[in-house]
Amino acid sequence: MKTRFLSVTHFAGALVLGGLTFASANRFQDGVPHEFKAGEKAKASEVNENFDFFEAEVSRLDDDAVVQWEAFDELAEQQVDLLVAMSDVTERTTSLEDRVDELSSRADTRLEVHLEANPIFAEPGGVEFGYLVAAITPSSGPFLDDLTTESFYLDTRNVPPGGAGLRIVQLNANGRGGYTFRVEPIAPYTWLAGRYVVRLLVTHEEYRGQALVSFVVE
Repeated sequence: MKTRFLSVTHFAGALVLGGLTFASANRFQDGVPHEFKAGEKAKASEVNENFDFFEAEVSRLDDDAVVQWEAFDELAEQQVDLLVAMSDVTERTTSLEDRVDELSSRADTRLEVHLEANPIFAEPGGVEFGYLVAAITPSSGPFLDDLTTESFYLDTRNVPPGGAGLRIVQLNANGRGGYTFRVEPIAPYTWLAGRYVVRLLVTHEEYRGQALVSFVVE
């Protein structure tokens, strides 16, 4: 057997460790191999076995500590991932709230536009005007009764083959958001027999609205 030479420190430690009872050592898995009583002569081999036991226990505790630290690191990484996910959710929630506010703001500036056509004077080959009648209602606030031609744009979407787009030649305000438009084909074109489809776009400051109507010239 290999002989171990104990320093004073190690010997004192051996006496202390040897003096531990099983009750005080029960935190170790298998218990201290040898117990020493006061005045009892200690054998070097038994002291060595005690040291081997404690070295093994310390090594086991070190291994357990490594496992615990690895588990702690994994838990810390999971917490970081959770914080990142929570931050992402917060950003998305903020973005959705901003979008809702934007849509709400747009809803407050929306114009309800109802459009009807009366081509009573429009005849194929003629240039007399037809009528468009619009009722414009803001989503909030008073009626818009002071709009000018600059607030309206007439978009001709469909005309009979060979026909031309239409333009506004006169605007009349009827009160309470009502407007009448005289429209005619862009010169030098005339009305043609068939279906016309036009879209009226309305803009005034932050307000926006539009409507589509179709009519037939016979």
